[in-house]
Amino acid sequence: MARVTIEDCVDKVEDRFELVALAAQRAKSVAAGSDLTIERKGEKDTVLALREIGDEQINVEKLRRDLIKTFQRETEADDPAATEEKELSELDSEIQDEIGEFIEPTGADAIGSEKSEFSFADENIEIDD
Repeated sequence: MARVTIEDCVDKVEDRFELVALAAQRAKSVAAGSDLTIERKGEKDTVLALREIGDEQINVEKLRRDLIKTFQRETEADDPAATEEKELSELDSEIQDEIGEFIEPTGADAIGSEKSEFSFADENIEIDD
């Protein structure tokens, strides 16, 4: 069985803590059935992952991206339709704020009826809600 130490890998990944996190990520993917890049010599997945990193048989940048992805949560921003709807809603609010500076509600708007009247440049405009 090959002996792998942190010193063998620290020149590939400078930060020891990051090395441990990357090796753990790789060990999880090996346990899940990922293809091996080197021959297994009876060692456990963690030792195998360290050997792959030390022998530069695995793309550390890809492993780093995969590790970061495991910590990210799916948000509405990942859904294009939700993102577009949110942007339209924000735009609508901005437009309403800008319009509010130029027009003043009169009459029925104060009591919340379905039709509102606005006084704009001495003209009455009806808006259906």
